[in-house]
Amino acid sequence: MEDLNVTIAGVAGQGVQTIGDVLTQTAAAQGYAVFNWKEYESRIHGGQNSYSIRISEAPINAPVMGNGSKRSLIEIIFNFRKETERWKLQQS
Repeated sequence: MEDLNVTIAGVAGQGVQTIGDVLTQTAAAQGYAVFNWKEYESRIHGGQNSYSIRISEAPINAPVMGNGSKRSLIEIIFNFRKETERWKLQQS
């Protein structure tokens, strides 16, 4: 398996961090190397937040982002409202 990039995006208070933590722990428990990072644009309920996870069979220690290659794309995105999708896609 090549790297898999997953992003969970939504507003503060919707469980973005909880879902990210569960997915990270689950992938690690299955033996995959996992790197995650959180973006807290707002800690206020209703502000945009995201949690990105990079999963790989080989050890990894950094995100792959923004270089336009296939590996920098988000393969799976969980978003909790339409505005969040546009916000996250504009950042990548």
